[in-house]
Amino acid sequence: MEPSFTSNWQYVNERPKNDFLPDSHYLIPEAAMISCVISSFDSLEKIDHTIEESYFKHPEAKHFWRVLVKMKLDDRKLDLPSFFAESRELYIADFEEDPPRAMSRACADMFNSDFSSNTQNVNHHVKNFLAEYMRRELQITLGLKTTDAFAKGAKLQHELERLMSLDKSKTASMFSPADLAESTLDMLLDRENNPEKYKKLDWGYEKHNELIPLSKGHLVIIGGRSGSGKTTYAMNLIRHKIMEGKRVAVFSLEMSKEELTTILLSQMAGVSYEKFNNVDQFTDDDFDRITESLERFKKTKSLFDETPSLSLEDIRGRAFQMKTKLGGLDAIFIDHIHIMGDGQRRFGSVREKIMHISGGLKALAKELEVPIFALAQMNRNVEARQDKTPTMADLKESGSLEQDADSIVFTFRSTEVGQEDESYIICRKNRHGSKVDFKIYMNVDAKSKIFREA
Repeated sequence: MEPSFTSNWQYVNERPKNDFLPDSHYLIPEAAMISCVISSFDSLEKIDHTIEESYFKHPEAKHFWRVLVKMKLDDRKLDLPSFFAESRELYIADFEEDPPRAMSRACADMFNSDFSSNTQNVNHHVKNFLAEYMRRELQITLGLKTTDAFAKGAKLQHELERLMSLDKSKTASMFSPADLAESTLDMLLDRENNPEKYKKLDWGYEKHNELIPLSKGHLVIIGGRSGSGKTTYAMNLIRHKIMEGKRVAVFSLEMSKEELTTILLSQMAGVSYEKFNNVDQFTDDDFDRITESLERFKKTKSLFDETPSLSLEDIRGRAFQMKTKLGGLDAIFIDHIHIMGDGQRRFGSVREKIMHISGGLKALAKELEVPIFALAQMNRNVEARQDKTPTMADLKESGSLEQDADSIVFTFRSTEVGQEDESYIICRKNRHGSKVDFKIYMNVDAKSKIFREA
């Protein structure tokens, strides 16, 4: 739809109580956000990945948003003449004619000096804009009869509630000693009355539970060199959880769903993994155990996603859908962080991308109140050392992972340092435990790929 620029683009943060506002002001939420971005152009880097062009309802807003994003991408200086020139050039490219004269007035309105240029003001208008978009989408979704309408509606409703809760009070994060004392007493009483709510979660291994506390909202990083068994170790954790009836979401960005299922069936049935590639080697007993395991597996509450190059935003959206479909979530597994996609973000470096991912996964774990287990690659520094025992610094772009993770464990085989073959888990970060830098020895069945604590 061709923009007309007839609406009034001169905005204020609060609607005047004594002034009559004509219908031409209907763009306030969309244009107020754009105008504030203009007054604080650097803030665009922080929010442009959150907002897509399709979120805008009106063609004028879509046009100006495209102009801003293009100017930021081209590293252009933002002033009224250059903004108008870019707006005119983009309009001519889209519609092959000169823009209406009203566009120059609209451009001038948005550079009105009455706007505050602080970031807090921008964030306020971004929230209002996103809330309006979500309400509009929710209304449309509720009228649909498609199979995914409920899941999409539930996700939008959750996002809207979360967004509005962030803006309830500018002093929501300020507490007096009296407030803190009262909330702590409430928490202690709640612990006494609802012990299950605060119960530590089960790793599936006794020594793990004793030494590495696991709770809702934790981010656990599992590292290891290629061939050290980190994926197989993670599959053991998944097997323990799904067999206990837990609701598990698995994002496999590298392995196919068939490969994942084969590993799980090998572990559940106790049948050699290699036999699955040579079916003629199966015995009658193998078939019986596999059939029985398949029946048990079909009844588990889990969902697997094998889509490659998922971004943080993709995983976040799909995790909410999985939670709705399963009626809740108890754990999320991601294999692995370093091959996650960029999505619509433009990262200047791998380090910047990993910072975004690790911080986002920790926030998602807290928001969904589930532990997230994320596998991670190691850099090549370890190859140059005589002692190849892994440390946190061996994780690729380890800085943000070290900061955001609650626990960091590595899978390791002593043959990697020329010793007799032993397998163990090395815990290098243990934010909620009393010990760190310790080993948990594991017995590994090479055929069925089952990890057991020694």
